Amino acid sequence: MSDKQSILSALLRVDIGPGNHDFRSLLTDLAVSALGKDRLQAEIFAEVHLKRFWNWFKEALDEHRRRDLSPYFVIPQVTSFALACGCHHLGALADDESQSIGRYSKTRPHLLRQIDRLSDREYEALAGVVCDSLGARNFFLTPPGNEGGVDFFGTLSLPRDTYGFSSLGYELRVVGQCKKYKTPISVDRVEGFLHTMNNVRHRSGRVRNHIPTWFSDSKAPIVGWIISHEGFQSGSSDEAKQHGLFLSDSIDLAEMLSQARILDPDQPFASQHNVLSELCKAWL
Repeated sequence: MSDKQSILSALLRVDIGPGNHDFRSLLTDLAVSALGKDRLQAEIFAEVHLKRFWNWFKEALDEHRRRDLSPYFVIPQVTSFALACGCHHLGALADDESQSIGRYSKTRPHLLRQIDRLSDREYEALAGVVCDSLGARNFFLTPPGNEGGVDFFGTLSLPRDTYGFSSLGYELRVVGQCKKYKTPISVDRVEGFLHTMNNVRHRSGRVRNHIPTWFSDSKAPIVGWIISHEGFQSGSSDEAKQHGLFLSDSIDLAEMLSQARILDPDQPFASQHNVLSELCKAWL
């Protein structure tokens, strides 16, 4: 992972208190914790690379807005190289919905830290936790080993007031794959999953024994969902979108789990450090 990726990733995992925070100081702290520099080296690093990382930080915020994430950070207009916590910003707004989103968004850094600690198998089971939080009617985690490229099957409901689509039976059949890689997913991995999707649709021998009866019996449309801890390379993302696949990374999962109220923002996070692991184990 590059210095850029390490710093920006670590920044999302830091609990930021109320008020404005100096970006230079945060960059110095992250150079120590994420890059392993000593304090003097970190201070020099932050001074030399301040503008570059600040621009990368702003680009990341723009990307979060395009993905419709609740803001992790906002940039105050009154000063330069400063940031404020997005959840505290939302919590200060007048409407109840924004306050609720802001309150539970505070749990995202801790959720990401918990996700980081999950094993590969627990990360696959995390899909069950997420699907359950989304109201999945069915979910099946395939056994480890030769599962034909499928990590889970599920059914997710469509909004009943979605005209036209509601006639499909109010659900989608989901074929999922989870990858807790240390690098973004490449194009060949997406192409391999597209082949897996065809195997499921045609019930080929490689996957037939793993397909649940409720999945086979349903007439709902089949969609693919790839979950990658570190996201996707630009080419793989484009390839997936061309074939109608859903893509999520761990930032997306933390967003969904936070608003599903998996963690209590009013309780010390230290007392909730095994919540995700315990929820994942229920699917294993």
